[in-house]
Amino acid sequence: MSVVATATVATTSAGLYLKKLCRHFQHKVTVDFGDTTGRIDFKVGTCDLKADSAALKLFCVSSNEEDLEDVKDTMKRHFDRFGEKDELVLGWDV
Repeated sequence: MSVVATATVATTSAGLYLKKLCRHFQHKVTVDFGDTTGRIDFKVGTCDLKADSAALKLFCVSSNEEDLEDVKDTMKRHFDRFGEKDELVLGWDV
C-alpha cells in the first residue's frame, strides 16, 4: 500500500523552481527532469513535480506514513529556502 501527499504552489516561476529543486537533489539521489516535469527518487519515496504557467505541483508517494513525512519534510525545507525571496511557502494539501 502506498501513501500520497500533494501540494500546489501558485507561482509564475514554477519551471525555475522545478529545475532548482531537481538540480539540488541530483547530487544526492536519482533525479530525472526537463522543463516542465521532474522526478526525485529518495530512498524512502518519490516526488514528482509538474510546472505550468501558474503553479508548481508536487505529488509525493511512499510506502508508509513515516517515510512520506520524511519526503514531505525534505521537499518543504528545500522549497521554502529556495522560495524565500519570492515569499513562497510550500503547503501540503489536506
